[in-house]
Amino acid sequence: MGLIVKEGLHDKQAEDYIERFCQTSNIKETDKLTAMTLADLEALHPGAIVGLGITESQLKTWIEKKPKMTSLKSQKPVNPESKNAAQ
Repeated sequence: MGLIVKEGLHDKQAEDYIERFCQTSNIKETDKLTAMTLADLEALHPGAIVGLGITESQLKTWIEKKPKMTSLKSQKPVNPESKNAAQ
């Protein structure tokens, strides 16, 4: 995980990096390790970086550059009545 943070990898780049690691390390459960690592990265905070070989500053930079997800709440709700009216 430390290298993902150091290299500034996010989303597909991070996923690809983990999958390559699994292949070169002969890890058979690639999907499972990838999912677990991505979940751990989502929850990563300064108190959890001990042993990862990264600094708080590197973590902060990585978090700041993390792509923002569009909130479902910000999307316009669909009016079911208007959908039926169009049919």
